[in-house]
Amino acid sequence: MRHCKKVADQIKYLTLFESSDSILKVFSIEMDATILSDILKCLHSFMLFDEKIEAGEKKRRNLIVLWLSCFPKCGRFNLNVAFLDDNEKALLRSIFDWLHQQLDLRQREMEKEGLTLNINDEKEMLETIRQPYPIS
Repeated sequence: MRHCKKVADQIKYLTLFESSDSILKVFSIEMDATILSDILKCLHSFMLFDEKIEAGEKKRRNLIVLWLSCFPKCGRFNLNVAFLDDNEKALLRSIFDWLHQQLDLRQREMEKEGLTLNINDEKEMLETIRQPYPIS
């Protein structure tokens, strides 16, 4: 990923990992703190990326959730998150806030169409994923 200079290339690199298994094969032993930081920055950029260019909201949400749920299973996660600076913690907060906003938006869109969508399970899942991160 470090060799990918453009945000679009970094995002393409992250999308190569299609499952938690593929992520954990690469990072199960150890994930360097700078790699964690780089991936967080890339996920934040992906969150902001124009959906018409690269992916729809669902694909973006799924990829971001996949990575955020895998990080705590990677080697040295607790040590790495201890070294996150305030800017990186702000990126994490922003990403989790965006994920919650996407759920709320999806629920409102469904209600406009007269359909009911219970997003409580998904919100609980997001909170479970958020727990190991040092953000409030």
